Amino acid sequence: MAKTELDVGPSVRFLIFPILIALSLAFIGYAILQGAPQRLSLITVSASGSVSAVPSQAQMTLFLNATGATAAGAVSNLSAIAGSLNTTLLPFLNGNASAIQTQSYNVYPASNCTPAYYPAYPLTTTICPSPFRFYKASEYLLVTLPEASSTDSAVSALSAIGGISISGISAKLSAQQQSGMQQQALSLAIANATGQASALSGGRQVTVQNITVQGGYVFYPNYGTFSAASAASNQTFFVGRATVTKSIYVVFNVH
Repeated sequence: MAKTELDVGPSVRFLIFPILIALSLAFIGYAILQGAPQRLSLITVSASGSVSAVPSQAQMTLFLNATGATAAGAVSNLSAIAGSLNTTLLPFLNGNASAIQTQSYNVYPASNCTPAYYPAYPLTTTICPSPFRFYKASEYLLVTLPEASSTDSAVSALSAIGGISISGISAKLSAQQQSGMQQQALSLAIANATGQASALSGGRQVTVQNITVQGGYVFYPNYGTFSAASAASNQTFFVGRATVTKSIYVVFNVH
């Protein structure tokens, strides 16, 4: 049987070679892309920012104590002490009485009897040669001074009122001061996160996709403690700066 050969002609043969070359280049390109490192499209980083400032306010914790032969008498005497305190402190509070907050108030019976424990006896006994009973009234206050610089003067003024004891004095950022510092700390945290993302992306453009605030806190340094002689010595109570910190978690788009 005779063979039959197909002659495709010179024009068809001319087209086959470019097609084969194109397919070969496509295959090689695909192989190169498969082996090439993948470019990042998202970067996630965590960062924080901190801002420090001198606290503008101060807080005092005060105890008021009074006694009376009756409960009503003790309450009346305590009210007189509280009235003197309000009159004395209002000039330091810019007339804002709400800066004085009652934390607790108690009225209870008391006695001059002194408890004593004797190991030979299972019960606590008392030594009270001339017993008498009375009532006590007490109030625990938290006072916020809008200007920390007025603390010394306020303490000196309070020392002239009987029945008041100062249990503590601490520095405090005002609400406006703390809010502003939080915004500054957040801006610094975002700037720190952006710098990290730019470095990780190899200098490519990055834009923020999402920000999650992980937390924040206010740190107060240790301040001078109150002592009985501080009013007379005009002691400075506050030294140092408070710090506000914000921590964030940021997802960036890489372009």
